[in-house]
Parts: sequence; C-alpha cells; structure tokens
Amino acid sequence: MSQSHNKWVVEYLLGNANDFIQKGLQLPPFRLVRICKVQKSSVVLGSAQKLFQLPKWVNEANIDVVSRRSGGGAVWICPDHYVWIDVFLPFGDVLICREISSSFFWLGTVLVEVLEKIGLQEVQMYRGSFVTTPWSSAICFSSKSPGEVFVANKKVVGISQRRTREGVLFQIGIPIHLHLLELSKLFFATEAEKVTSEISKTSLELDGLATPTLIEETFLSTIHHF
Repeated sequence: MSQSHNKWVVEYLLGNANDFIQKGLQLPPFRLVRICKVQKSSVVLGSAQKLFQLPKWVNEANIDVVSRRSGGGAVWICPDHYVWIDVFLPFGDVLICREISSSFFWLGTVLVEVLEKIGLQEVQMYRGSFVTTPWSSAICFSSKSPGEVFVANKKVVGISQRRTREGVLFQIGIPIHLHLLELSKLFFATEAEKVTSEISKTSLELDGLATPTLIEETFLSTIHHF
C-alpha cells in the first residue's frame, strides 16, 4: 500500500525479510519511506557476512536467514518486535551528502527527534568515526556508526546505507527486543553468555518503552518536515 505524504511517498509492506530486501532493489525517482513489517522471524546478515553452516536448532525453529545489500553485522528480527524502515533519496536530492559519514546525520537528527517525542531521555546521535568491538563484525548492535542513535550512551537505532546510480537507500533498524543471546549462540557458541553480557552494556532494548507502531507513526510525522 502506498500513499503520498507531502514530499515523501510512503509504502507499507507485509512479508518476510527476503521480500523486503528484494523490494529495496526497486528504487523509484522520488523520495520514499517504506515501513516493512516482517511476518516471520529472520536473521538478516550484512553484505560483508558470508552464509555459514547454521546450527541445527535454527533449522528446527524454522527461521529465515537472508543477506541484505547494505553493510553491518547481523540482526534478529521478530514480528511485532522490530522496526524496519527503508528511506530512499533519489539522485540529486538536497539531503544527499557526498561525504559518507556525514550523509547519515540528517536521518540521525530525525530519529533523535522521534525518540524524544515518544518520551525517551538522554537521546543523542553519534557523530564520531566508526567504532568496532570484538563482536561487531558478526552482531550489528555491538558497534558504533555515524548517525546512529543512543539513549544514555546505549545504542537503540542502527542505520546502514547503500549507494547506487539511482540515489541512496538508508535502512533503519530499531529492535524492540534484541535477541542478543540467540545471535551470540549463532556466532559465538562457546562464549554466548559472555558476549551477550558485554553487548548488553552498550545497547538498549525498547521493550516496555515504545511499540513499533508508535515509532513508525512518529517517524512519518517527523520526516514530513525534511
């Protein structure tokens, strides 16, 4: 379903993670926001990650494992527990910045305003250089990237981008529940509990603080001004 939202066209999609990744390859000549609602639990790998031999319990749980075209580590997505928003700017749009790091800042500004509007405090956008950890090549929410948003120095919003001749696609991930233990078991089986504990120190779940619908509706009303 699509609708016009002033300068933005808004699409609402229901489906699985692979559907949304394939849809992200179809880029229009106008500003677009896609609200993607998964209907099946999925592990989404970053573009630099290679498919690996899955533990038996993942296959038994009937969880999709797919790869996106943008960078970063893996995220675990469950229906009603994850906000997935794609934002596309067409070539020549005034919001596109040539410098890669700074190109996230306008969107980070939007997201800070969104989280403040829904009542979160100590919300900040990270403006520094990319920061890695021993786990960040595997798990998304254990790194820091320019434009990402933190609450009391804990990461709540992940952003990645993909640039093409048509423009720039930003992919926003806001986990309501991070599923860190499950991800840690995938990549760090023998140290899963330790890795989960370490990443929990620098990331924040929004379970009980916000719902996907509230975040999505507030995002649309806020980006309307950009």
